[in-house]
Amino acid sequence: VLREQGRVAEAEPLYRQALAILERGLGYTDADTMACLQGLIELLRTQGRITETAALCRRALDAWRWQMR
Repeated sequence: VLREQGRVAEAEPLYRQALAILERGLGYTDADTMACLQGLIELLRTQGRITETAALCRRALDAWRWQMR
């Protein structure tokens, strides 16, 4: 909701906190964790933060590859 309202400065730390909680509780390959990661990726991408976006995309790709084993 915050991202959609353009309140990205408020949204980013919440995405990061939620992602950390989901990774600890559900693991980094869980669908909910991956959905949260995708939200953070999209947030950073829309801000033009390509280096951070690329790193998170690699992380998501690693998780997807692990799921496909």
